[in-house]
Amino acid sequence: MSFTHLIYGPDRVRTPLIREGKRGEGKFRPASWDEALDHIAGHFRRISEQHGPESILFFNQVVGTGYVHKGAQVRLAALMGASYATGYDFNGDISMGFTETVGIDSIECESKVWGEAKYLILWSANLLQTRIPDAQFITAHARQRNGAKVVAIDPRVSQTAKAADLWLPIRPGTDEW
Repeated sequence: MSFTHLIYGPDRVRTPLIREGKRGEGKFRPASWDEALDHIAGHFRRISEQHGPESILFFNQVVGTGYVHKGAQVRLAALMGASYATGYDFNGDISMGFTETVGIDSIECESKVWGEAKYLILWSANLLQTRIPDAQFITAHARQRNGAKVVAIDPRVSQTAKAADLWLPIRPGTDEW
């Protein structure tokens, strides 16, 4: 019910605003989109020159982020040499830093194709608790229909590790179990 207040409320921001004065003073002036984007680009350039482009982190939250939006962010970060992180890096079923280390995250692989797998390796992904709507593609489709084997590599005894055919409890800080 309150969503209409976000769209039609008197405090809704309808144009770009640029801060004037010190942070926290609440002083802003309206700006055109061109001016606002030039302002942001200038800050990106300054930060990049002073601290290196990798010091700029683009971050998106998974919910409400479409593939076009995400793709544009990833592409911009790559063109700038900036860093990129997703919501999975902070609050999902993937370990912090996984995306930066391996170069992919779980939204690149359509979960319905898991059901076609013969062998699934789940590395620190507790899908049976964190991706409940998608869990069927492992339990009912891959395992029951295809006889797939599931390996869980995770230091935690998660629900997914308990249900796996093989659990490899890697010791934190090592590559050993």
